[in-house]
Amino acid sequence: MCNNEKRAKRALAKIVHSRGVCEMCGKPGEYGNPLEFHHIDGRENYATMFLPELSMLLHLHCHKNDPEKAPHKNQPGFEIWLSETYPEKYLLWQSLRYKNVRWFEIDFKQIRINLEARANATAGGHQSTLYRKTA
Repeated sequence: MCNNEKRAKRALAKIVHSRGVCEMCGKPGEYGNPLEFHHIDGRENYATMFLPELSMLLHLHCHKNDPEKAPHKNQPGFEIWLSETYPEKYLLWQSLRYKNVRWFEIDFKQIRINLEARANATAGGHQSTLYRKTA
C-alpha cells in the first residue's frame, strides 16, 4: 500500500468519525459498544472504497450483531434499511456497486488531496445533509 493510499484511508476515517454518532441508532459510542467504520460496499471495490458518502459510522452491535439490519449479520435487511433511511446513499451505491475499478487505475494522490481537504472542512463541525438521518 502506497503512502497516498494510507493517507487517503486516514482522511476518510477522519471524515466518517467526525459524524460522532451511530448512523443506525443515532447514539454515541460507549464502553463495550464502540463506533466502527463500515464500507457499504466493502473494501474490495475501489470505485466506492474512498467515498465518504458510501461509508458509515456504526456501533459494534449495529454493525455486526443486530439480527434485523446489521450489514455483517443480515445483508438483505441492511439493504432494505439503507434504502429506506438513506435513499441517496442507497442509490449511489446501486449505481457504483458493480463498477470494477482496479487499484492500479486509481490516482491515490488526487483522492488523498480531496479527502484531506474534506476532512479539514469537517473538523469545524460541518456535517453534510447526506450523512444526516431523516426524520
